[in-house]
Amino acid sequence: MIESAVGNSHRRFCGVNMQKLGEEVTQEGKRTWFSDGDGGLVIRDEQNVAPILEANKASYNQIDERARWGDGARVAEIPNSVIADLNVQGIMRGFAVVDQKRMKAFLNDPANRFLRTRPGRI
Repeated sequence: MIESAVGNSHRRFCGVNMQKLGEEVTQEGKRTWFSDGDGGLVIRDEQNVAPILEANKASYNQIDERARWGDGARVAEIPNSVIADLNVQGIMRGFAVVDQKRMKAFLNDPANRFLRTRPGRI
């Protein structure tokens, strides 16, 4: 489970006791909690990313490392919760990549390999 939280326009992890104001569940299995936290409204996103990560791993293992890339090759499947974090970091705006260099570095980082759908460097 990947969690992110945004409160007062900065990233914040929600380990504090909060009064739950509302909850929304989307088709993708993402749950958003709206709570009254210290100093203002806190929005907490939770998403079950296991199906996405399993599909990424299967796709990654099916592609030969030496295979040509080609135009429009899918290199990653990124859960919405991670996209929210990339928006906070300024790498993405909505679903659009605004900083290509940082996005490539993010996807090439071995710690983020679980998001990749094919081997190789971007």
